[in-house]
Amino acid sequence: MGVKTLDAEEAGARLAITEVLHRYTRAIDRIDIPAVLACWHPGGTDNRPPLFKGPVEEFMAWLEPTLRSFESATHVLSNILINRDFAKSGGNKAGVESYWTANLRIRREGKLYDMVRGGRYIDEFECRDSVWAILHRHAVTDYSRAHEIDEAENARLTPILLRPGVPKHAPLLPARDKSDLSYQILGF
Repeated sequence: MGVKTLDAEEAGARLAITEVLHRYTRAIDRIDIPAVLACWHPGGTDNRPPLFKGPVEEFMAWLEPTLRSFESATHVLSNILINRDFAKSGGNKAGVESYWTANLRIRREGKLYDMVRGGRYIDEFECRDSVWAILHRHAVTDYSRAHEIDEAENARLTPILLRPGVPKHAPLLPARDKSDLSYQILGF
């Protein structure tokens, strides 16, 4: 199967869909619930058995306490495939598959764990009033693993990454909310 040449409309649709996917992962990592919900059209659903199946608003209400319990979270997307011929929709719907990896740091019962999960989002996108957004999401988890972090060993090994006399400046620290530096720089 070859790659077809994209016209401006097709390229714009693909860029808009990809932007929604990237905004979603950023919003999840910053626990910005309004920004997450803005990635869906009203009436949208999220399906990720056995954990949840239903309206995205209920999914976020269910997920938010879990997100807040993570010390850090980084979601990464790759292998984004978009098919605008989905269901012969006339170009206003698209089937989208994207691979995701979630790196999560969790503290439970006084112990620190790193969890890595990976899978695919299989999304049904729709364009309404020139706005592409998710209508239905199906999240497939392909793998999940976790390991306990030895905090003393981690603290001992971190200086090995640095040259003597470095750093001279305080590190930039992440925040899981709107106090994160990215909100100042990006402006949203």
